[in-house]
Amino acid sequence: MIDQFKNFIRVLEALQEFAVIRFGATDEFYIDIMARLGEVAVFEDLDFEILLHHGIKIRIATPETLYKLKKDTLRQKDKFDAAYLKYIIDLRNKNRASKNKYNLR
Repeated sequence: MIDQFKNFIRVLEALQEFAVIRFGATDEFYIDIMARLGEVAVFEDLDFEILLHHGIKIRIATPETLYKLKKDTLRQKDKFDAAYLKYIIDLRNKNRASKNKYNLR
């Protein structure tokens, strides 16, 4: 438990210096922890979903929010991310429409 706490403190210290810290796993799964958004948006304007993990509520930006943040940037990686997010959004909307068509919840 002490090591986890020390790692958490290191993350908090790093967020003072860097706007984004990326955690990655070996299977190419990444989580970006963002301390600042710059001039594009403010946290209060972002839509999010709540993920409950081991009793802890975690705010996760919606695909729509991430798409808005990435769609007009110049970086090639962001363009790829935006295209993928658009695909996810369209797929979710299609699934919601199918459920609504049959009154499923």
